[in-house]
Amino acid sequence: MGFDAKEDKKSLDVVQDFEEIIHALEYAVVAPNIPPKDKKTLERLLGQYRQALRLELKTRMKMIHEGKD
Repeated sequence: MGFDAKEDKKSLDVVQDFEEIIHALEYAVVAPNIPPKDKKTLERLLGQYRQALRLELKTRMKMIHEGKD
């Protein structure tokens, strides 16, 4: 399996999108005047996006490793 630069760029874009969303959620969680119920929802979403980012990074590293073999 060869290294596909187009797929790598797409994967990098996904990682950057996740990072931007996580940053926004981190900011929203600590923002003043957020009701506790909404804060819990934001914290749950933040956890889900962090998990998705870890999975994307793991997949990306696997693709890079396979491309170098």
